[in-house]
Amino acid sequence: MSVRNPSLTFVQILTTVTFTTIFCNGDSEQVIGIEGLKASLPCNITPSSESDSPALILWYKDKSPTPIYTIDARRISFDQARHSSVDWYASRSRVVMTSNPPGSLELDPVLGVDEGGYRCRVDFRRERTRYTDSFLKVIVLPKKPAIKNEKGKELRSLIGPYTEGETVVLVCYVEGGNPLPSVTWWRESVLLDDTYTRLTNERIVINELNIESLQRHDLMASLTCQARNNNISKPLSSDVTVDINFRPLAVEIHADHQAFSAGHSSQLVCRATGSRPAAVVSWWTGATQLEKAKSSVSVDGNVTTSYLTFKPSPDDDGKTVYCRAENPFIPNSIVEEEVTLVVYYVPKVSVAIPRHLSDATVRKGHDIFLECHVNANPPVSEVGWIFEGRELRTNKSEGIIVTNHSLVLQGVDRKKKGSYTCTASNVEGQGKSEPLLLCVQFPPTCKPSQRAVYTVAINEPVNIHCEVEAEPPEVTFKWSFNDSKDIEDSLVFKSNMTSSIASFTPRKQYHYGTLQCWGKNEVGSQTEPCLFNVIPKGDPFASRNKTQ
Repeated sequence: MSVRNPSLTFVQILTTVTFTTIFCNGDSEQVIGIEGLKASLPCNITPSSESDSPALILWYKDKSPTPIYTIDARRISFDQARHSSVDWYASRSRVVMTSNPPGSLELDPVLGVDEGGYRCRVDFRRERTRYTDSFLKVIVLPKKPAIKNEKGKELRSLIGPYTEGETVVLVCYVEGGNPLPSVTWWRESVLLDDTYTRLTNERIVINELNIESLQRHDLMASLTCQARNNNISKPLSSDVTVDINFRPLAVEIHADHQAFSAGHSSQLVCRATGSRPAAVVSWWTGATQLEKAKSSVSVDGNVTTSYLTFKPSPDDDGKTVYCRAENPFIPNSIVEEEVTLVVYYVPKVSVAIPRHLSDATVRKGHDIFLECHVNANPPVSEVGWIFEGRELRTNKSEGIIVTNHSLVLQGVDRKKKGSYTCTASNVEGQGKSEPLLLCVQFPPTCKPSQRAVYTVAINEPVNIHCEVEAEPPEVTFKWSFNDSKDIEDSLVFKSNMTSSIASFTPRKQYHYGTLQCWGKNEVGSQTEPCLFNVIPKGDPFASRNKTQ
């Protein structure tokens, strides 16, 4: 029990009531308390006469007939009065005699369920009973503000890094609180945004801060979200510090704009400034990164210098070499400068066929035009043609015409089938094309050195082999006999590409004679058939010709 100290002043008494505000409303006093802190409910227990004193003090909540707190001094002196309370209030309630007026009921800590109407009843020993009514309004503090980005990820402390010029969205979520709080954004002591949305059903308040374009002066700015639902306690707050990355401002290439020789080492120097953190410098030609570069960074991190040692290839001639500086933490932060390479190299040579041909294939007797394509720097001084290892020169009688980069073959025959190469020379050396294999198409012709005579007895089957040369080699065959009567059942054949095998059985004396083998491909039909003599055994002609 707290004993009243009459020497306390009114101001001193107020300082003992932490975070409690009392509002008078007619005969009822409204008390504002903060959940989790201390609150005091007024009760005037001072008698009108010094000879009188309280005998019984009862505290009631709302309409409950049972007191929540009792001070009983009916049979003893007041300073020896017995204090008792219901279990819910037992550990956090007491009557404070130093309040003004003395006798306030102190709840420490006050809870949200404590909100409601309270009545203090004081029975004096002499004067009549006195009542003091009050209403406790409990303010429930919200939770600490949570700062999230637009995707809902919670942010703490140092955020980012962001990019200079980037739009930043910070959403402050404050959950709970009774009443719902106001939510504001601050930069240092400057109010940035006091517009917020209350989602009453969800007991959430949201304030979305949009910074449309971060500038370099925003680096390490402290942004604070405050939540306040009363004028008694300090606002709850969370803050973040903005980290910003900067794009490189400029790059410069230092080089002599002279011709390079393919395969020889050269060096280029590039300096990049203005990036945070220091820029990463890379070198490129087309889509190929040049790897052999070394970089150094100045002490203040503002300048990155890169030294490129590289060997240009013939394909680099006329290409642009880029010095590319970028902040790896900033998408699309590339700043670059370029230099066009002039590279001398041995000629690169290729042979082209006419556009209407899918490959180097021509039919016998037709003409074909071959073109030598040359890429060279400096320009070539000489172009030549080679066929099967020997140099070609114009020979109109053989149908060969060489003109500058062109080769014309007239009325091609099978002798012109083979490998053709074009050569070109400049001060860097001589280049050769990949060999072009010219294919000449022709109709089937008999393959030489085949067996021409077959000896066979009556009713004895014999296999006769017919082979032809043809391009393309997909050949269809037919067989015929010099006297074709009555041999349908005696001659059958099967074919595969340039070969055909006929199975022939002479059944009559007149079945002996000459078999003819004909071939046909997509170019045309065989002009002269392959001939095979079938003679009876014992014929003296057979002994002279069986091996032909």
